[in-house]
Amino acid sequence: MFHDMPNSLSTRNKVFFSSSSNLIPGTPVRVKRLIVEAREMTSRWKEEVQLLKKEMASFIEFYVDLFHITSDQIKEIKTSIEGYS
Repeated sequence: MFHDMPNSLSTRNKVFFSSSSNLIPGTPVRVKRLIVEAREMTSRWKEEVQLLKKEMASFIEFYVDLFHITSDQIKEIKTSIEGYS
Protein backbone atom coordinates (compact mmCIF):
# COMPACT_ATOMS: atom_id res chain seq x y z
CA MET A 1 0.00 0.00 0.00
CA PHE A 2 2.62 2.55 1.03
CA HIS A 3 5.12 1.51 -1.66
CA ASP A 4 2.80 2.89 -4.36
CA MET A 5 2.63 6.33 -2.81
CA PRO A 6 4.98 8.99 -4.27
CA ASN A 7 6.08 10.12 -0.79
CA SER A 8 6.69 6.62 0.47
CA LEU A 9 8.88 5.88 3.45
CA SER A 10 11.62 4.34 1.30
CA THR A 11 11.80 7.44 -0.92
CA ARG A 12 11.93 9.73 2.07
CA ASN A 13 14.56 7.55 3.73
CA LYS A 14 16.80 7.80 0.67
CA VAL A 15 16.44 11.57 0.52
CA PHE A 16 16.88 11.98 4.28
CA PHE A 17 19.89 9.70 4.57
CA SER A 18 21.67 11.04 1.50
CA SER A 19 21.09 14.73 2.29
CA SER A 20 21.67 14.49 6.02
CA SER A 21 24.84 12.41 5.85
CA ASN A 22 26.87 15.55 5.28
CA LEU A 23 24.74 17.72 7.56
CA ILE A 24 24.90 15.59 10.71
CA PRO A 25 28.27 13.86 10.76
CA GLY A 26 28.65 11.05 13.24
CA THR A 27 24.91 10.46 13.69
CA PRO A 28 24.25 6.72 13.60
CA VAL A 29 22.03 5.42 10.82
CA ARG A 30 19.80 3.86 13.49
CA VAL A 31 19.07 7.29 14.98
CA LYS A 32 18.34 8.72 11.54
CA ARG A 33 15.98 5.82 10.87
CA LEU A 34 14.17 6.45 14.14
CA ILE A 35 13.78 10.11 13.23
CA VAL A 36 12.32 9.22 9.84
CA GLU A 37 9.97 6.66 11.38
CA ALA A 38 8.75 9.20 13.94
CA ARG A 39 8.16 11.74 11.21
CA GLU A 40 6.28 9.21 9.10
CA MET A 41 4.16 8.14 12.07
CA THR A 42 3.26 11.76 12.74
CA SER A 43 2.33 12.22 9.10
CA ARG A 44 0.16 9.08 9.12
CA TRP A 45 -1.63 10.16 12.28
CA LYS A 46 -2.38 13.57 10.78
CA GLU A 47 -3.90 11.82 7.77
CA GLU A 48 -5.84 9.50 10.05
CA VAL A 49 -7.27 12.43 12.03
CA GLN A 50 -8.45 14.09 8.81
CA LEU A 51 -10.08 10.88 7.62
CA LEU A 52 -11.69 10.30 10.99
CA LYS A 53 -13.17 13.81 11.00
CA LYS A 54 -14.68 13.18 7.55
CA GLU A 55 -16.09 9.82 8.65
CA MET A 56 -17.57 11.33 11.82
CA ALA A 57 -19.21 14.15 9.83
CA SER A 58 -20.71 11.62 7.40
CA PHE A 59 -21.92 9.45 10.28
CA ILE A 60 -23.63 12.36 12.02
CA GLU A 61 -25.11 13.66 8.76
CA PHE A 62 -26.57 10.22 8.01
CA TYR A 63 -28.28 9.96 11.39
CA VAL A 64 -29.52 13.54 11.34
CA ASP A 65 -31.11 12.87 7.94
CA LEU A 66 -32.53 9.59 9.23
CA PHE A 67 -33.97 11.41 12.25
CA HIS A 68 -35.71 13.96 10.02
CA ILE A 69 -37.14 11.23 7.78
CA THR A 70 -38.33 9.26 10.81
CA SER A 71 -39.83 12.40 12.39
CA ASP A 72 -41.74 13.12 9.19
CA GLN A 73 -43.02 9.54 9.07
CA ILE A 74 -44.16 9.74 12.70
CA LYS A 75 -46.05 12.97 11.95
CA GLU A 76 -47.74 11.32 8.95
CA ILE A 77 -48.76 8.31 11.06
CA LYS A 78 -50.15 10.57 13.81
CA THR A 79 -52.09 12.58 11.24
CA SER A 80 -53.55 9.45 9.65
CA ILE A 81 -54.47 8.01 13.08
CA GLU A 82 -56.16 11.27 14.09
CA GLY A 83 -58.08 11.22 10.77
CA TYR A 84 -59.61 7.84 11.71
CA SER A 85 -60.68 8.99 15.15
